[in-house]
Amino acid sequence: MQIQMDSVRDLTYQCLERWTERLDKDEYRLFWEGNYYDSDVHDYAELTNETLKVLVSKCINVLIKLDVKKHTKVAVYLPALIQLPVITLAAHRIGAKLLITSAIDEDAEQLGAVLKEFDPEIIITVDGFWCGSKLKQSKCIIDKALSFYQSRCRHVIVIRHVTPNEGVPPPQKHLTAKRPYYLYKISMEEGRDLWWSDLFVNVQSSSSSLSLNDRELIEEISAKTDIMYQAKWFVSKMLLVRIQDISAVRLTRNGADVSLELMTLFSALYSSHSY
Repeated sequence: MQIQMDSVRDLTYQCLERWTERLDKDEYRLFWEGNYYDSDVHDYAELTNETLKVLVSKCINVLIKLDVKKHTKVAVYLPALIQLPVITLAAHRIGAKLLITSAIDEDAEQLGAVLKEFDPEIIITVDGFWCGSKLKQSKCIIDKALSFYQSRCRHVIVIRHVTPNEGVPPPQKHLTAKRPYYLYKISMEEGRDLWWSDLFVNVQSSSSSLSLNDRELIEEISAKTDIMYQAKWFVSKMLLVRIQDISAVRLTRNGADVSLELMTLFSALYSSHSY
């Protein structure tokens, strides 16, 4: 499933900064259940109001450091990792154009065709991840997809999820569906490929100095032409803003519609509910 989103920069403000002074900084805003494909694989996160804001602010600063600006094209090829909503909010705040593709799909040729059409300057992916007992080799798939066309991609940002950190000795026994997995190796092209963790640790957590111009925002919102995108956002928002008697919303991802899942998540944050 692919979704291309022309960013509306006000989205991040409405989901995060608008609530900074109204909610306690230690109040939980996001409960994220990622790759739950069997009972032995866990990818779970609990983010407070303050933590979510800091993560998005750091991600904004990472993207700015990579010279991502308004209308810069950023492609995201990820499974259900916590970085997915963080990257989406950060890219929207900058005004970047975002293409989100589910890493469950392993068709490198089709992915190459999608990337060729979108023509991103930045690609964000994961080294790999376990889908039950099957290892999805996401970085290898990205490399193969880029080989199908003449890419102008400046950087491929890789989130370390399943490969081990350098210098950590391997275990005596390698277990399937366990992280880190020492038998899986990826190649990193010098100058192009960068580790997400290296970028993240070297930027400030302070809020971005990006300013929001009301007229510019109105023009961006008015210029949106994707009717389905608008309809999904409107329906999700109207549903959640009417829920006043509960403090949290729990929704189950089915993986079938990336756009609807993200819009529902942002609708919950927009309405100040936990998700």
